[in-house]
Amino acid sequence: MSQAQRTQELRKKIRRRKPRKPGTLQDAVAIQWQAIQCAWEEMLIAQEIGNTGGVLSAVHALNQAAGAYAKLKESSDLEARIDALEEAMGKQNDAPLRKVA
Repeated sequence: MSQAQRTQELRKKIRRRKPRKPGTLQDAVAIQWQAIQCAWEEMLIAQEIGNTGGVLSAVHALNQAAGAYAKLKESSDLEARIDALEEAMGKQNDAPLRKVA
């Protein structure tokens, strides 16, 4: 089996596995973390075999993935804080009002 045929088969297999519904912010964070791990492994492999070009490519991919991860993580953390604040405000609004003398 040629490399092109193998690649085509893998693409079909991946398309069948793709999620059909929109993902969450947490899903994106997890996927981005996997990309960081993959880029890190590629960098180590390229270092081990002495492939300077591969190391540079992996470092670039690692840098891009880490930047995107940081933005996603910040957004995810902010979303969690907003949810907590909204919940606290909802509880506060449901509480009976006190008279202040």
